Amino acid sequence: MCQKGLGKTLQFSIENYKNLLKVILEEKFVISTDLNIVTKEMLLRHDIDFDLELAHQMAVIENFLGIKSVYLVMTQNPLYEIYSKQSIKYINKICSLGHEIGLHYDPSISDKQDFNDQFSKLDGTLGFESKFYSHHQPTLHGFNKIMDYGNKIDLNSLASDFEYISDSCMKPRKDLFKVIQSQSKVHLLIHPEFWMLDSVNLYDFGSKLKLFKLDKVNENINSEISIMITTLANRDKLDAKNAHLFRFRPNL
Repeated sequence: MCQKGLGKTLQFSIENYKNLLKVILEEKFVISTDLNIVTKEMLLRHDIDFDLELAHQMAVIENFLGIKSVYLVMTQNPLYEIYSKQSIKYINKICSLGHEIGLHYDPSISDKQDFNDQFSKLDGTLGFESKFYSHHQPTLHGFNKIMDYGNKIDLNSLASDFEYISDSCMKPRKDLFKVIQSQSKVHLLIHPEFWMLDSVNLYDFGSKLKLFKLDKVNENINSEISIMITTLANRDKLDAKNAHLFRFRPNL
């Protein structure tokens, strides 16, 4: 199997994501949210920060390879509106491919929309009750201590004993390929937009996303890219500051 682009310095492209999935399958991982049932397990999740159409493109690729994952959407996002007909169309398409839909919880808007309200809005859009969630920008916000929300499941808690790896800010803290090859239990977070736009770096990603989303959202894209660049520049300090908040892994 070609390993190009699967190291710590990633080459983000559709083809490399297909290669990554093929490596996962070759390593014989069972990809599921029903964990602790087999020897080699993977929780594969996607936090949708930028665009539902690009997320749907990734969902199609995974479906073709027989892979089901979890797609987590935001109820309040400057770059997409989950209540629009177009967004609902893509969410329904992702569901129809057999993937799970959950909430990408944003603590920064908790004063406007609390956790239960964000879930309520998502479930109202879906037409059924979702059960999974993940935190947005945990490096900046830390993990809010969310407990006793019925059957709502924090994916970080669900896979608390798994090796966690993410393509966050287009610069993973560990080598994706080595983690997948060396570990038997892996929690893998992939952001669809980086890969579907064949991005070289954050600046290139921002430029391509602007072309994809058109001028009406360019200002919001600039803001989101700036946040990620700031996060990356201050990651070590933020990690140290928020270490006591990382309930599950110190490397988030």
